[in-house]
Amino acid sequence: MTSPDTREQNPRANEIILVVDDDVDFVNLMSMMLTDLGFEVHTALDPQHAVDLVSSTELEIDLILLDMVMPGMNGVEALPILSSRAPGAKILFFSGMEPSTEVQDLVASGDAGFVLKGSPAKDLYAVIEAMLPP
Repeated sequence: MTSPDTREQNPRANEIILVVDDDVDFVNLMSMMLTDLGFEVHTALDPQHAVDLVSSTELEIDLILLDMVMPGMNGVEALPILSSRAPGAKILFFSGMEPSTEVQDLVASGDAGFVLKGSPAKDLYAVIEAMLPP
């Protein structure tokens, strides 16, 4: 599968992704990469900001990319709050290290996905495609 270069070529151009990570450079990189793949992207630099964003807007978020390790509240702790505020959103955890047992259990149950930080854009796109309904 070839990833699209523009929003016009992407049948998912109306889908919204929220990227939540405390590393501003990584958030910017992910935002650019996902925008280039044709998605509408919103960002939050911590889980509380993500909760506030989801709670205060009428965005219908399709996918939340959620860092596993962040100060204050980690991704697993943020999951139930974000899921309750954006009930239709799929959750894709990402991290620079292997997933925790909790994340592995969520992935095994089908409640979340996982991708390593630094994965090539085509691999990230394949995981997103597999998680979002056709």
